Amino acid sequence: MGGGRLNGYLLAELRRRLSVPVRIAEDLGWTGDAIEAQAFGYLAVRSILKLPLSWPGTTGVSAPVSGGVLWNPNARIAGASSNPDPANEPFAH
Repeated sequence: MGGGRLNGYLLAELRRRLSVPVRIAEDLGWTGDAIEAQAFGYLAVRSILKLPLSWPGTTGVSAPVSGGVLWNPNARIAGASSNPDPANEPFAH
């Protein structure tokens, strides 16, 4: 089924409920996977900078909100290392 832009169920429901054509990026000659990757990169940067990802006018949240958690794969696990190097600590974002 897929959870994203190629979710057949979601596309079918949008087509059924909307009175406008629903097309995917490839229908327009675009590379949808690249656009989706760029969108997630954009959202990641906004999250790192603590900028809003969602607004009342688009999602109904009560105030603009950021989101996401930055995970540092190189961070030491608590108790697994006595390395005092702060570069190995999880990001504080």
